[in-house]
Amino acid sequence: TFVNMSLSEIASVSKRALVANGYTASDADILSKVITAAERDLCPSHGLFRLPGYCRVMREDGPFPSPIVEDAALGSVRVDGEGGI
Repeated sequence: TFVNMSLSEIASVSKRALVANGYTASDADILSKVITAAERDLCPSHGLFRLPGYCRVMREDGPFPSPIVEDAALGSVRVDGEGGI
């Protein structure tokens, strides 16, 4: 079954699903924007297709630490993801 959704519906459904599965509101907002942008840009393999996996990973392995970002040199940064996704 196919369902047509507007971009705002995709963002809303994605964010609600992510929060319901343990993501912080801030992290869910970021991920829902990525999912929505992928759908907007006709790249469904990185859009709603990924949502069940993001939810499963959080339920099974989360919560995740916050990344550590530091200036490494002029024009570059070093990011330690601390084992997160």
